[in-house]
Amino acid sequence: MSDIPPPPQHFSGYSNYPRAQFTPVPPDRPPGVYFDYIGKAWNMVNTNLGTWILATLILFGITYGVNIPLSLLGNFVAYGSPLGMGFSGAGQPGAGQTFPSMTQIGISFGFTFLSVFITYPLQAGMLNMALKQVRGLQVSPGDVFSGYSRAGHVVISYLLMGLLCGIAICLCIIPSFYAFGVLAFTPLLVVDRNLTGMEAITQSYNSLKPYAWSMFGFLFVLGLLNMLGGCACGVGMLFSFPVYVMAQAMTYHNFFPYPLETEGFNSQIGLNPNPYGG
Repeated sequence: MSDIPPPPQHFSGYSNYPRAQFTPVPPDRPPGVYFDYIGKAWNMVNTNLGTWILATLILFGITYGVNIPLSLLGNFVAYGSPLGMGFSGAGQPGAGQTFPSMTQIGISFGFTFLSVFITYPLQAGMLNMALKQVRGLQVSPGDVFSGYSRAGHVVISYLLMGLLCGIAICLCIIPSFYAFGVLAFTPLLVVDRNLTGMEAITQSYNSLKPYAWSMFGFLFVLGLLNMLGGCACGVGMLFSFPVYVMAQAMTYHNFFPYPLETEGFNSQIGLNPNPYGG
């Protein structure tokens, strides 16, 4: 029995949720708006506050450092002005404005895709970084780049999520709330379980469909806290954004407590998938 790996770090009072290969059981505490849970996320971040602030600065620095120039360059290629349609190179409305050709639109779209290919894996990397700490592993600012190991699948997963949520918004605003909640685990499933974008969406849906509305409520409150952090000249987001991703990782960990590399071994020895009670 000495070869049995120790159980991952868990948070007292929060039961583990079933994984796909185990018999599903109702959770003791489904995802929801629990402010004590957000407090636990802050405590986790606070133990490595300098690391998280540096990682957040890297994320925002690269994101804005890439998105703004590429957006301006794409507008210039398509419309002849960095400001976009309706402005000439001199910044005067309508002067010399012509509708862009398909080639110009294609080049502009290429700049947009390059932007998302660079920035989306960083967002997934932050989520993966949070999950590492939740599982009791050491984290470093460089973990923000961990999403690049699955960059193609990460980008596809985010694009598919955007497409599905966009369709839901077109149908009605209410279905879009459901879509946001039920697809919340998609990026983490890509980087943690090595799933493709569509596989991750399917797994997230299967895991969260009983809790889609409460999961959306939880993400909504986290989003509001993040917005409040942004109100202080953006400085507050250096603290609120790490809490945002940490709380998501903690919730995900309740569904998927084992790292992928130990999962098969754990199931072979018959280790209880819910070893912490619940």
